[in-house]
Amino acid sequence: MSDEKKENEYDSLKKDNEINTNEKKENTIINFDEELNNIKNKAISIYEWNDLKQYFIEKYKSVIQEYNKIENENDNQNKKKIDETKNESPDINNLNTIQNIDEDIIYYLTNMKKMPFTLQRMAELLLEYNIYYKSAFKFNFAFKKLVNIDLD
Repeated sequence: MSDEKKENEYDSLKKDNEINTNEKKENTIINFDEELNNIKNKAISIYEWNDLKQYFIEKYKSVIQEYNKIENENDNQNKKKIDETKNESPDINNLNTIQNIDEDIIYYLTNMKKMPFTLQRMAELLLEYNIYYKSAFKFNFAFKKLVNIDLD
């Protein structure tokens, strides 16, 4: 096969792939968990960062809600075990720190213009958060390191 014919075939396949990818983008509502798995396993996405950004923010919020739910259940169990003579109160500074980190992470994600090079690890943590971190506090610090990057 001549080089020119090979090049024409390659260009044709490339155009077909671009058309199929664009059709898929336009005609499909993103199944975000499926796309996160794809990003986690292959480190690629057919979607642009601006299309994915809001999904990352929503998934992050749902992970934090899940941590809060688990931690509230644990706190309720621990309260039953604590001797009532002790006067223990929640650490307000710790709660404020977590809230500030939440706001920082959402701010960083919202203002990212380019797809971060840490995208694969971000997807991994959002899908398997409970494997790596047992508390929202630790998860937040790890996730903040992934989004607090300079993309200029």
